[in-house]
Amino acid sequence: MLLKLFTMQWQVVTRMQSQAGSRPFFARCKGHQGKNCFEVRRGHVGVVSAFIAHGPSDEGSNYNALRWAARQGHRNLVAQILANWPDLISRKPSHVLSEAAQNNQVEIVTQLLAMSPVLLLLDPNAIHDAARGGYDEVLNVMLSCNPQSSASPLSENVRTALLAAATGGHESTVAMLLSKEPKLIHVVAALHCTKKVSIAKQLLDHKPELIDVVGPQGWTALHSAALHGSIEIIDFLLERRPGLSDVVDVDHQNALHLAARHLHEEVFFKLLAQNPRSIDVATLEHKNILHCAVQAGEPQILDAILELRPEFACGVDEFGNTALHWLFQGWGRHHQLDESHWEKLWQLNPSALQ
Repeated sequence: MLLKLFTMQWQVVTRMQSQAGSRPFFARCKGHQGKNCFEVRRGHVGVVSAFIAHGPSDEGSNYNALRWAARQGHRNLVAQILANWPDLISRKPSHVLSEAAQNNQVEIVTQLLAMSPVLLLLDPNAIHDAARGGYDEVLNVMLSCNPQSSASPLSENVRTALLAAATGGHESTVAMLLSKEPKLIHVVAALHCTKKVSIAKQLLDHKPELIDVVGPQGWTALHSAALHGSIEIIDFLLERRPGLSDVVDVDHQNALHLAARHLHEEVFFKLLAQNPRSIDVATLEHKNILHCAVQAGEPQILDAILELRPEFACGVDEFGNTALHWLFQGWGRHHQLDESHWEKLWQLNPSALQ
């Protein structure tokens, strides 16, 4: 009975294919990805193998089926698709290697690179996907094929495999990539992006001079840690280099400004306790720390500044705006600030809105 039913279904499919002309039925059946891709996604590998062996299908359907087969680790199906359509492996843009890498499919990655090592050039994001996921075995296969690929750029930014691993918080992957002696700028980028103190220690142990290196905007690693709110990295950096809290960037912002702007209360009070004089630094636009706190809308930070420096309520930026002006402009967006903050600023500077 089942054999008879399958035979009837296959006859219907064959008839519809013959009526479709140049546009295969499988491609029309499930949108642009095609029937083959649909069946692979559902795990029906045997059905797809039968379709490939007995029925026509379009290049787009086969390519998407290849991607899903790589993602899900179907080695035999990958081999079968590429045996029938070998040109699919060099199709541009290529994402087959990335699909396998980001899903930790070691055997598929090995299989693809054995067939075409040039895939690392056609699909440069694959190595970053493996590093971001902390898939050391996959990454090792790729680096063995092309050791220099760990320093290849991703898009227009200096986003390397090391940066991806540091952002993902994978210590063993970071250690593997550091052994490849990456460029200094790549290690700097990784230090500025990590939120894990153990990785920051790894990077500084590898290149101790990084702690004094500033980025294009004049940021130190302390600026970046304040931006991220990474209190453990703040403690670690200040222990190694207390003077970092005095460094200002191209806009004349120190780490305290960034903590106030991005609502990191714990980081703000840590930096303030370590370096009380940093509260008096004004930015290039002549904004004091109170301007930054009002724009961000963090009540505890705002109250602390008003207690320490009430005179900042009278300070004006390069456009003549006081903190009260900025509070008025942002009213409604700052849900944590209430009428009491308005009254405090008004009492300290009653002529501000005249």
